[in-house]
Amino acid sequence: TGIDVTGTVTSDGLTVDGTSGYVRIQDLNASVVSGTDMGGIEWRTADSTVVGVNRITATINVEGDGTFNAADKAPSRMVFSTHGISGASPVERMRIDSSGNVGIDEDTPLAKLHVVGGRTSGTTYNTIIAAGGVNSTDGSGARIVLSGCENDPLARGTVIEGISTGTGNSHRLNFKTNAKDDWSCGRSITLHTGLLLHQRRKNPKFGD
Repeated sequence: TGIDVTGTVTSDGLTVDGTSGYVRIQDLNASVVSGTDMGGIEWRTADSTVVGVNRITATINVEGDGTFNAADKAPSRMVFSTHGISGASPVERMRIDSSGNVGIDEDTPLAKLHVVGGRTSGTTYNTIIAAGGVNSTDGSGARIVLSGCENDPLARGTVIEGISTGTGNSHRLNFKTNAKDDWSCGRSITLHTGLLLHQRRKNPKFGD
């Protein structure tokens, strides 16, 4: 019914001191199953124009991600929620499940990173990976590395990268395997279902 602090409590905050200082939230549920709320952190506003549960602006919650038992120990997930421009309460935006999978706008992530840009049928959504600053120069870009080997994946993996070819908006799309250029695409190209590009065909350039 109280608070036990090693540190400093003031009117504007809490400071936790120590070599390995941490804050402990003890869940007192006698039985935990998937979805059991095990506690969290809430951010609230004192803005008088906001009423009711809308005063909660964001939350981080820990929930059970399965039934706790001797075999599974304590499978849990962490859920991050923020309040939008409408609605009565914060909405989940991201979660990390008990397998370490991260879901963004996805409550059942199927991979280490599972991103859903939107859920309206017939609509195209953006997923952006950007680098190089606001005004990029020639050679600025971003890449995705796909590898079946954790040992030196940058050198051994398959790379998809978008590289700026000047100070304007022109970019080049490169496909690489083992850090070597295999395919390069400038300006515009559409790859249709059924088009097969073989690794043996080195450096064909499309759209230049």
